[in-house]
Amino acid sequence: HSTLRSFVHLLSSTKGSEAEVAAGALRHIAAGSEDLRQAVAGAGAIAPLVSLLSSSKGDEAEQAASAICHLAAGSMRLRRELAKAGALSPLVTLLSSSEDSEAEVAVGALLAITAGSAEMAQAAAEAGAIDPLVGLLSSSASAGAVAALRQIADGGDELVQALVDATALAPVVALLPSRDAESADCAAWILRTVAEAGAERAQAVADAGAVIPLVALLA
Repeated sequence: HSTLRSFVHLLSSTKGSEAEVAAGALRHIAAGSEDLRQAVAGAGAIAPLVSLLSSSKGDEAEQAASAICHLAAGSMRLRRELAKAGALSPLVTLLSSSEDSEAEVAVGALLAITAGSAEMAQAAAEAGAIDPLVGLLSSSASAGAVAALRQIADGGDELVQALVDATALAPVVALLPSRDAESADCAAWILRTVAEAGAERAQAVADAGAVIPLVALLA
């Protein structure tokens, strides 16, 4: 664990690329197993990784987001620790990065944090994730963005309404003919979830132009 603590110490370094390299090393370690994720968190990595998300050096922020993505692939306890440490807000900021790779890694981290958890989906929405995720539906990060929005839609009635309010339906409908079957499935799932939430919302799905492309999926 002394090696882990050394990497954690370097996360706060301002010398050259030391922090970036340390974050990258912790990313690879955290990808290894649940025990290793717990060890990385136990060595105190979460707080400095969250701080690096706001680094003016894009490579540092990207490596930190990737490390957080792998940490969040673990237990719900780790996801709660990441949220408590303030990871969601800077990840949401990275969604609007002019660098596609930074936005894509941030989407992946949010996907991992919110996976299967209405609690974390609500937290992500409260951090402002919905609007930038909707904005990414027409980008190279669309597959991850629509998957993240699906998880948010699964978070309950309030979040379904938030998607409607964010005018997410039309860009979601635009993904139905996607060559990426998984993206089309996520888009259809979102639209079904919204439509099931009452007649007014079902009408909103129809008004967004969903009927014809949904029928086409049946062919």
